[in-house]
Amino acid sequence: MCDTKIGLLLGCLPGLAFAPAVHAQQASGDSSATSSALQEIVVTATRREEPLSKVPISVSAFDEKTLDRLGLKSAAELAALTPGVDFATESFGGSTKTSIAIRGISSNSGAGTTGIYIDDTPIQGRDIGQRFGPAYPQIFDLDRIEVLRGPQGTLFGAGSEGGTVRFITPQPSLTQQSGYARAELADTQAGAPSYEAGAAFGAPIVPEVLGFRVSAWYRRDGGYVDRVGFNTNAVIDPNANSQNASVFRAALTFAPGAAWKITPSFYYQKVSVHDTSSWWDSLSNPAGDVLRNGKVLQQPSDDKSYLPALKVQGDLGPAQLISVTSYFDRNSAAIADYTNFESAVTVGQPYPVLAGQNAPLFAHSQESYLTQELRLQSTDPAARLNWSVGAFYSKNRQTSDRAVQDVFFPQLFANATGLTIEDVFGTGLYENRYTFSEHFVTHDEQLAGFGELTYAIFSRLKLTAGVRIAHTRFDFTQTDAGPVVNPTPVTTTGSQAESPVTPKFALSYQVNSDNLLYASVAKGYRIGGGNAPIPTAQCRTDLADLGLSAGPASYKSDTVWSYEIGAKSRELDGRLAVDVSAFHINWNQIQQQVNLRCGFAFTGNLGAATSNGFDLSTSAHMTRNLLLTLAVGYTDAKFTETVGSGNDIVASDGDTLGVTPWIVRLSPEYDFKLLGRSAYVRGDYVYHSHNPGRPANQDPAVVATYNPTIPLDPATHLVNLRAGMLWDGLDVSFFVNNAFDSLPALQRYHDIPPSPLYTNVTFRPRTIGITAAYRF
Repeated sequence: MCDTKIGLLLGCLPGLAFAPAVHAQQASGDSSATSSALQEIVVTATRREEPLSKVPISVSAFDEKTLDRLGLKSAAELAALTPGVDFATESFGGSTKTSIAIRGISSNSGAGTTGIYIDDTPIQGRDIGQRFGPAYPQIFDLDRIEVLRGPQGTLFGAGSEGGTVRFITPQPSLTQQSGYARAELADTQAGAPSYEAGAAFGAPIVPEVLGFRVSAWYRRDGGYVDRVGFNTNAVIDPNANSQNASVFRAALTFAPGAAWKITPSFYYQKVSVHDTSSWWDSLSNPAGDVLRNGKVLQQPSDDKSYLPALKVQGDLGPAQLISVTSYFDRNSAAIADYTNFESAVTVGQPYPVLAGQNAPLFAHSQESYLTQELRLQSTDPAARLNWSVGAFYSKNRQTSDRAVQDVFFPQLFANATGLTIEDVFGTGLYENRYTFSEHFVTHDEQLAGFGELTYAIFSRLKLTAGVRIAHTRFDFTQTDAGPVVNPTPVTTTGSQAESPVTPKFALSYQVNSDNLLYASVAKGYRIGGGNAPIPTAQCRTDLADLGLSAGPASYKSDTVWSYEIGAKSRELDGRLAVDVSAFHINWNQIQQQVNLRCGFAFTGNLGAATSNGFDLSTSAHMTRNLLLTLAVGYTDAKFTETVGSGNDIVASDGDTLGVTPWIVRLSPEYDFKLLGRSAYVRGDYVYHSHNPGRPANQDPAVVATYNPTIPLDPATHLVNLRAGMLWDGLDVSFFVNNAFDSLPALQRYHDIPPSPLYTNVTFRPRTIGITAAYRF
């Protein structure tokens, strides 16, 4: 009998993977089980084209048809449907940032732990200042999305510590025309309508020599949260949390000879949010579809990015040369309402007390990434030895400017203390209006060489070994001003450099043409950074509880070692596919943001954690017409060390890392004939288990980050339904998303522990609509 511990679970995987296949074979005598082979998706998870069932990596792949049938429009929706993946939103003072965690590897500071790619270009960056997270591409006219679980440091480098998400666009064809168009109209219960329209077209200009593809898309998501007067409940801005998104892409492929292709491309995206989607407990009634926030100010944001890239491919006979040059530029601006936060920390309660009181935080960030990758790889997949070698260079610059404007702060402070801010802080408002102002500039530079080879020891047994050696440099300049931080503006600088090495080893055994077993060991990392000084006068006790005499000037890369074993099987003439893997991850020197009780924060290498779990994905044609897909992910990610002491414990041994343990997706789809046309109905049920959070015996007086009034997310159940018909490439479908109008309180938050003001977010309420998609 298999033990439940991770080591023995790994040994039970092959039997677990093939058990469904044996059962299905026994049932193959059923007359309803006819030949309906599943479509095989070709992926480039190993930087070369391979069928998904032959890739010895845990991968979830969504092709263009699947994306349409699921109705996916955003990275958050993608993460919700993918086992082992969490999409997190963190709040502070009305502002938010997002991140994707794979297999529990995520963090609230430093560089990203998940690689985000558009084609061959990484676009994830570093959390500084008011950065809201990566600029996730909107989902339109994509060839596929690949989610690679586990560290991908050898081929994808820093930032792919927990895994990689790749958004892969269609390439221009030199031989045939193709097109795609999609339009949608929907209405949200107790909310505003949503709509979209987009089209893509590609064709050869000169057959075999020159081809192009262009696409353009616009979408408006209607709001469903009203902004109201906090003390009157009168609606000020109905359905305020609307969002507009637009995308444009153009690519041109030129083949100057049979062996070469040159593809310049340009990608542009803009996302504008009218107001926050968070709602107040005290003003809302989710059971009645009443979601309201009482913020004094609207909180809009604009996020624009563009990505020009040049890809050159050359066929050198036994090898292929690939060069990718790209420049990613992103500009983001936002206003966050700090009125409630400023009032809470000054007078002890969050609601405005002065006529006209408001405190906007103005934020602007800019990111520019120059990347160059040169790769040479073998071209004969049947050869005993296949290999890839390459070099990578990137130079990134990020800036963040943020300032809290609160001209009411001096009066609030005087009313609360009887003192002036000059008496206590030694200065008045910065530039006569700001309580806090920050200008942050960072530079990251990286040079890396990498190589990976796969050698067939025997015809079915292959050994893969790879390594990436990098040199990274980081520096920053930070200027802080304002009475709550410094009497006079202070500029600090810092730098950090290191040379990480990330190896990978894997064994794969092709049992037969339909069954693959594999095991791998891989290291992942993300680059380090620097900190502004922590004032020891105010924070000496807090630092001492952490064993520090001063805040660390820099922090190093943190690393993971991942151990994975898995199996992939296709049985019953391709009608059944099973992909299962189990993993154990050791995460050391974790980059964590430490929020001190004195009001300051730094990022340090603190503590260690482990993550254990498994991923299972299976699809089966139960009958000629019925396709059933089941995806299950389990992640048990916990700290293994207690960090801190006294009244400042950052994390305790046994604390979770804040990810959902269980994710289950069940998707039946039934195809049939209606009025002589192909038709289908499908459902998608997604379950996320509750997050257990910290042990119940934690003392909030000791653990600074623990607050028993802020429970982590409860278990959620989401059901989406869709039915459609097809006419020669046209797919018209009716859908009901969130069919049971489930509105759980998620990501509960308040500014400071004594505050009675709590905010939450939730799913979009029940939305009914129609989608028309056409491909040729």
